[in-house]
Amino acid sequence: MAVDPHLPETIDGKAVQSLKEARAIRSATVCRERGGWAVLVCYGSFERMVAAQRAPTPRLWRTLGGAAAFVRDQLGLSRFEVDNGGPDTGTTHRRPGHQAAAHERWFREQIEIAVKEAEDPNAEWIQHDVVRAEWERERAALLAQIQHEQNS
Repeated sequence: MAVDPHLPETIDGKAVQSLKEARAIRSATVCRERGGWAVLVCYGSFERMVAAQRAPTPRLWRTLGGAAAFVRDQLGLSRFEVDNGGPDTGTTHRRPGHQAAAHERWFREQIEIAVKEAEDPNAEWIQHDVVRAEWERERAALLAQIQHEQNS
């Protein structure tokens, strides 16, 4: 089973249990996903889906009640959110957390790329005043083009 790149990363059951014991879980959301219901736990600034045993894919419960029982009994939370807007409903709605997690992964990848480029001994560095002068020329050209279009 392929991992959906739009889903947050997963966290294994042992780590979830450790977070519960440390009272570090802030909240949970039961989310409709393709094939059932998944549990998204929030701790610190992270959101992770509870993983299936020995797999990097989200653990799925057949029913909302089964996922709710996990949140109540295993996580010890009496309140949680339900996101019924997943794939099985025929909608394309995705929780903002899913988008945020995907963006976070992309952003971190971009930072790693930039740092590697900056640390490359063959990197070409351009002085700020050179970049600023080029930007000023481009800006002047764009303003002239806008002025010309408005006068036409």
